[in-house]
Amino acid sequence: MILVKKYINQVVEIIYMDRSGNITQRLIHIHAVQERLIRATCLQTGAPRAFRHDHILALRPVKRSVRGGKYYAS
Repeated sequence: MILVKKYINQVVEIIYMDRSGNITQRLIHIHAVQERLIRATCLQTGAPRAFRHDHILALRPVKRSVRGGKYYAS
């Protein structure tokens, strides 16, 4: 399991497989980590989401640039 508790209140980029097997890349702001779920806001849609731990294929932290406020991988 990917350890994500240390990323609470941070933005991360994830590669995620949904229950239909579709793979997406998302920027999310993590709010809470529960036993099997990550509660976050998807920054592409602005919608609150719940992501299953076991469906996250990859995760990396991102930082916000000083100019323009855009996110980039760290």
